[in-house]
Amino acid sequence: MPSEKNINFLTLVLSNIFLLDIKILRLWILQQNNNIKSVIFQLEIYCYFCQASESMDFEIVGEITDAETFAIGLGVRDRKRLWKLYGKGRWRKRKGVAKVRLPSGRIRLAELHWYEAHGIGKREFKLKLPFLD
Repeated sequence: MPSEKNINFLTLVLSNIFLLDIKILRLWILQQNNNIKSVIFQLEIYCYFCQASESMDFEIVGEITDAETFAIGLGVRDRKRLWKLYGKGRWRKRKGVAKVRLPSGRIRLAELHWYEAHGIGKREFKLKLPFLD
């Protein structure tokens, strides 16, 4: 069983690699009965699926309509990760509808979600399924 010092070090290293909140990561490591191999394996799987979901290629065609904010400030759970990647700002999670061009060339009407902050702009667009048309 790893010592408290080793758990703290592991938590710090993994939070920087995987851009996760330190407190949540530390609690999760402790819940895994300090099985370091299990923790690392599960984080590798987590990263694989994160990359797979972010690798969806699409292009926004035209304007985003019906845009609305559905989370601000503390309601944006990824705000610490967004601060690390893009800088501090008043991050908002927004959604709207737009036509998108898929890798196959088809143009579909879809709901989009993204993060936005003043002075930083729109980041990390996500395509929500099913399509609206």
